[in-house]
Amino acid sequence: MQISLNQLTLPNFKLWIGVSERGLVFVGAPNGAKDEINNFYDPATIDTAEISNLAGFKKWFVSYFAGRKSAMPPIDRTIGTDFQRRVWRTLEQVTYGTTVSYGELAEKMGQKTAARAVAHAVSHNPVMYLVPCHRVIKSDGKIGQYSSGPELKAALLKMESQGGELEWPSTTP
Repeated sequence: MQISLNQLTLPNFKLWIGVSERGLVFVGAPNGAKDEINNFYDPATIDTAEISNLAGFKKWFVSYFAGRKSAMPPIDRTIGTDFQRRVWRTLEQVTYGTTVSYGELAEKMGQKTAARAVAHAVSHNPVMYLVPCHRVIKSDGKIGQYSSGPELKAALLKMESQGGELEWPSTTP
């Protein structure tokens, strides 16, 4: 798979996105480093060729962070292992503005004893926001971990559940 990596400049931050011929394969952390993509893909597969629909992707992210729902841009559904893809498909069914625990997500998949494996798959999601890993919380109701920090996760959950624009936590990079 060949990946084109480009940076989007959004109202409050910059965001690296990676796209294959099938759709998004990577969304970086807000103001994250360009090489963050190397945590998911072999650097030899990445170039900086212009993404043909960069404006379309930008429109979706601007809309999302303003608290508006819109049709999702395409995601390359061939990424990840079979198990990861099953977890991510199930995760996409978690409704905007709601949360689910790792155990509940495992149960929805018909594997109620696989909460740890589900948590591992969630943590390896390369397409943040679109595959909404921020909607997964700990069974005790606490926020838990997030690749971009628990403050951003809490802000995303607040934006989705209460409406309105994302209120950027002061600790966002």
